[in-house]
Amino acid sequence: MGELIERVKNILIGSLIGMVSILPGISGAVIAAIFGVYERMVDGLSDLKKNIKGDFWFLVTLGIGLIIGAVLFSFLYKKLVEPSEFYFVAIAMFIGMIAGQLPDVYRIARSEGGSVKVSHMTWFALGFISMMSILIFQILYGIDEEAWDGTTNSIILMFIVGLIFSVGGLLPGFSAPTLLLAVGLFGMMTAVLSFSSFDLIMFLVFAAGIIVGILGFSKIMDTLIKRHHTVTYFAVLGLVSGSIFTIVDKLNADSTVNIILCVIAGVLGFAVSLGVSYIGKKQRSYAGVSRN
Repeated sequence: MGELIERVKNILIGSLIGMVSILPGISGAVIAAIFGVYERMVDGLSDLKKNIKGDFWFLVTLGIGLIIGAVLFSFLYKKLVEPSEFYFVAIAMFIGMIAGQLPDVYRIARSEGGSVKVSHMTWFALGFISMMSILIFQILYGIDEEAWDGTTNSIILMFIVGLIFSVGGLLPGFSAPTLLLAVGLFGMMTAVLSFSSFDLIMFLVFAAGIIVGILGFSKIMDTLIKRHHTVTYFAVLGLVSGSIFTIVDKLNADSTVNIILCVIAGVLGFAVSLGVSYIGKKQRSYAGVSRN
């Protein structure tokens, strides 16, 4: 009975991770971290051959939840949010959610104690500059939202979408949909996950990108977290901070009413992000997991 409860719990946590992994603003990996499953997930994926026996049901149930959450939220987003004339309000909420993550990412970065060093700030700056480079690229070249059309170009782009999606799920504090939104690939992700325009080749290419990303990046993340924990999270903090600026140009707040709506949505998004963090802390305290 205890094992059944644990598996149902993993599915529910996985569903929550999958849901927020679709939204530009909250990192699915941060949700995994604050609910105490992130490091076990990355450790298990980094060496499947070694850990598959002990972590099989943990990874399977978490994976089932991820799929349920991602598909459900993608469908709702594609049907309700994207077609809305108030889409810019959703962008404002996403920005608030990103900002609400910053305290949690900072606490994770400082969880090993010690003072903030120049090397930490250097990695923060590198993460921030990376996101600013994406913004500059977007401004200079004006990338439009890409869509799947079965051509070689869209096959390559869909593989990249899967790759970014998986990497974002393994990098705490970084929202892959935020990056996809910034570079014009967000629509491709929601299309394949919502099954709104299902194509077998599109799905297989996306899945291949995810598999390559998970198998290739999980070991790297496992090494970085164990050997370079603080600088890794300061780099993530820079990425998260910079990601706010990559989507702010999509607000389209061209009237006083729109500005007010954006402010309200931003505050609401910030509150939601802090609320998720608070719930995660309570859950960790019940489970006996500590993170400063």
